[in-house]
Amino acid sequence: MVVMDLDENGGLDFEEFKRAVQQQPTQLEQWAGMLPLAGMLARSLPVSSGQGDQPLRDFGRLADVEIDAAVEVFSKGLKLLLSTARASTRQMFDSMDKKAFEAAKDLADGVSAVSKYKTFKMCTGKVADYHEGLSIRIGMYF
Repeated sequence: MVVMDLDENGGLDFEEFKRAVQQQPTQLEQWAGMLPLAGMLARSLPVSSGQGDQPLRDFGRLADVEIDAAVEVFSKGLKLLLSTARASTRQMFDSMDKKAFEAAKDLADGVSAVSKYKTFKMCTGKVADYHEGLSIRIGMYF
């Protein structure tokens, strides 16, 4: 709310609200929204895995030392998650860049994208040929 309150009057007027709702997230924000951060945080907390509201009650009783420990565990997990995601993202973009470079090189060499993926005519034979092939492979039991 504070970020959206441009005139800093403590509330959102219609224009501020409209601007905030219409603002599209960046690709990085969309990607970050897909990360399993809520689950990671919940698993980082030293609370019971009981039913109902017991885990929340346990959370309300955590000491500062336990919160610090949970933050450290979450931080290590987040670092591992981001490092893994960075590696796969780098690999994806390297592959895309390589394919784009090869396509540009092919175009420079006079190879069109259409001719590169040109198919040829295939003939599979007749139904009798199919049955004969099956009987050779599995016998005459069908």
